[in-house]
Amino acid sequence: MDYKLCSAQYFAQYKKLSNRINELKQLLKTAKSREHKDLKSRISMLYSMCLELKHTAEYLKVCERRKTNDNQITYLFDNS
Repeated sequence: MDYKLCSAQYFAQYKKLSNRINELKQLLKTAKSREHKDLKSRISMLYSMCLELKHTAEYLKVCERRKTNDNQITYLFDNS
């Protein structure tokens, strides 16, 4: 599994969603009462998704480092 590629994809999705949340926050400033409530709910849900994407990207980055370190350790022991 290419953790680095997966991490980059998750991070790209995180950035897209983050930008969309910022757009919705701008709409929130001019929204009417009912629309305001709907937007706040939508932003809250998207924010949760955004955090999941970010944390998953960070986790996959750590997995890539572990994989690289494990390969280096194996290489060191194989040459002994």
